[in-house]
Amino acid sequence: MRRPIVAVLALAAAGLAACETTQPVDPVVIPADPAVVFEPIGRYDTGLGESAAEIATYEDGRAYVTNAAENALDIVDLADPTEPALIERVSMERYGAGINSVDAKGDVVVVAVEADPKTDPGTVVFLDRDGALLSSVRVGALPDMVTFTPDGRYVLVANEGEPNDDYDVDPEGTITVITAQPFIEAGTDGATTSANEFVRTVDFRAYDPGGTRALPAGVRIYGPGATPSQDLEPEYIGVSGDSRNAYVTLQENNAVAVIDVATARLVRIDALGTKDHMVAGNGLDPSDRDDAIAIANWPVNGVFEPDSIAVADLAGGRYYLTANEGDTRDYDGFGEEERIKDLELDPTNFPDAEALQSDEQIGRLTATVVNGDVDDDGDYDFLEIPGGRSFTIRSAKDGRRVWDSGDHLEQL
Repeated sequence: MRRPIVAVLALAAAGLAACETTQPVDPVVIPADPAVVFEPIGRYDTGLGESAAEIATYEDGRAYVTNAAENALDIVDLADPTEPALIERVSMERYGAGINSVDAKGDVVVVAVEADPKTDPGTVVFLDRDGALLSSVRVGALPDMVTFTPDGRYVLVANEGEPNDDYDVDPEGTITVITAQPFIEAGTDGATTSANEFVRTVDFRAYDPGGTRALPAGVRIYGPGATPSQDLEPEYIGVSGDSRNAYVTLQENNAVAVIDVATARLVRIDALGTKDHMVAGNGLDPSDRDDAIAIANWPVNGVFEPDSIAVADLAGGRYYLTANEGDTRDYDGFGEEERIKDLELDPTNFPDAEALQSDEQIGRLTATVVNGDVDDDGDYDFLEIPGGRSFTIRSAKDGRRVWDSGDHLEQL
C-alpha cells in the first residue's frame, strides 16, 4: 500500500516540475522506506453491494455519496472519522432514473440525475445540507457530472448525451451553466424550473455542417449518422481557481472543450492526439494470459481519452491535468472495439503479425476498429487502443502536452 501511494505523489511532483522548465525531468526515484503512510481509519458500508457508493464529496464534516443501487443520495456523518454513520438517505426517484454525480459547497448540495430513458433531459437537484429540497433544474441528456465553481457562483453540468443501445436516438452533448443563487433561494415545492437567464446551455452546433467553426484535426467524430453536436460527449469538468474557465473532457472524442463560465461561451476544443507505445518510456504490459509482468514497447498507439480532469495554476501559467482512462463505444447498434488477435493486419506494416497477435503478446489488447485501415483495403495499417495508461499535464492556453507520466504507472 505504501509504495504505490508515494510513487504517485512522486510522479505528480515530477510532472509539476516539468511545468516550470522546458528541460527534461529527472527520473522518478521512489524511496525504499517512505515516510508517508495512508491507512484506513474508518469505513462506511451501505450494505447494498456494487454501485451503492460511487461518487463522494466532503463538506463541513459530512460526506455526500451517490448511491446508484437505491437511486439515492447518502448523507454520512464524519464527525468521528473512525465511525462514519448514515444521517439520511434521500431518494432521487421523483427526479429521474439514476443518480450520477454530487457536489457540495457551504450548506448547499447539488445532485445530477439522469432521466428514463437516458436520452431525455436530466435534472439537477438543489438540496440543503440535510437533504431538504431547495429547487430543481432541467438540464441536458444524461447529466454525468456536476460541480460548483470555486467561488460558488455557478453550477456546471456535463450532459454526456449518450445514444440509446440501438444507436437510433443520439441527443446532443452539452454543458449547462447554472447561476446558483436563484435556485438556492427558490424554495420551490419540487417543480422543475424551465430554462431561463439563469440556466444557459453550451452546445457544439457551430461544428455541425454549415456551422461557423471547424473541428481541429484529431477530434474523433464517428458515431453512425451523428453530427458533431451529437457525437461530442462531455464527461467531466475541471474549473480554474479563479472560476473563469471550465475544461471539459470529451472522452470518446479524445478532446477537451474550454468554456468561458461567465458568458457560457465555448472558447475552443483541444484535440489530444495519441501516445506512441514504441517510444522508450512508453511501454506497457499487454497480456493478462502470460502469468508475467512484461512491460515493453509495442506497435500500438494509445488514444488518451481522459475521464477526469483538474486545473492548476503554477509558475505563472495555467495547466490542466488529465487521467487517461480510455473508453470505447459498445452498443447493440454500433460497436468499435475488437481484440487485436481478431483483426487482419497489414503484412507490410506488421510482418510478424502471427506472433504479435498471440495472447502472449498484444492479441488480448482491445483496439478501436474506427481508425487504422488507411487505404480501406480491409486490413489495419496501424493500431489504436483506448487510454494512455498515464496522466498528462497540458498547457491550458492551447492544450499543448507539457508532460506525460509515460509508463511510470505501469511500472508500479
